[in-house]
Amino acid sequence: MTTEVVTVGPGTSLKDAARLLADNHVSGLPVLDAAGAVVGVLTETDIVARQTGRPARKRRLLGSDTSEFTPASITGQAMSAPPITIPPSAPLAGAAWIMTRHDVNRLPVVRGDELVGVISRGDIVRAFARSDEDITRELENDLLPAFNAEVTVEVSDGVVYLTGEVDRSDDAVHIGRAVERLTGVVEVKSELRPRRPAPVEWSGS
Repeated sequence: MTTEVVTVGPGTSLKDAARLLADNHVSGLPVLDAAGAVVGVLTETDIVARQTGRPARKRRLLGSDTSEFTPASITGQAMSAPPITIPPSAPLAGAAWIMTRHDVNRLPVVRGDELVGVISRGDIVRAFARSDEDITRELENDLLPAFNAEVTVEVSDGVVYLTGEVDRSDDAVHIGRAVERLTGVVEVKSELRPRRPAPVEWSGS
């Protein structure tokens, strides 16, 4: 995510907000109230909608929700609200799903009411493009040591090949799912084998 974020207040004029968007080459600005809490997001789409006379999406105007077009001269009258946000602990895949679900290009990252950054679709694309070497290091240094497993890892164009032995068949499933969630992984091909078979459940005679 980007931690140096350009923001505006609800009372910022749309002209000034538009200049900030253009000068900083960003497509959206978090809108913060006097206490620093995120109350909305002003996007290029919101400003274009202001010019066309149609609302970009449902938004809050002066404390009430409306989907009707209302002339806007300040950010608080044109912003999209309530804001769609995520916490810093949210997985990248979760951020991508929220962006797709709500058709937004960026999400304010908040801890409580505090803005700590913004994550954009471009950030996700750049993270997804990470090298095979980076993925291998994360697997070998961070993820796999948590399992009692003898696993050999090979990564090629984001496809992860896993071979070796694990304690139980359940471990093979858990490892595969954990690897799938890593940023930049396209597919997991696993040939992990359990050292011992799963216990047979006895239901009685």
